[in-house]
Amino acid sequence: MTIEPDGAGDGLWWEHEYHEVGTVLEGRLTLTLDNQTFELDEGDTILIKAHTRHCYFNRTKESCVSYWTRCKEIK
Repeated sequence: MTIEPDGAGDGLWWEHEYHEVGTVLEGRLTLTLDNQTFELDEGDTILIKAHTRHCYFNRTKESCVSYWTRCKEIK
């Protein structure tokens, strides 16, 4: 997924029935999970557990590229 400078997920909040793992490949990503905000830099990875409300933003002047995959279960 590529988010352009000052871009966002259209201000949308997401919630899925599956876990997600995301890694920032280039740039910086601001991610809000419920009421916590995280600043992810290049190389950072995050796990979003199923049914966790989240949204994302790129508040920088450079594009942000990230890779996301879904996981059925975590042991």
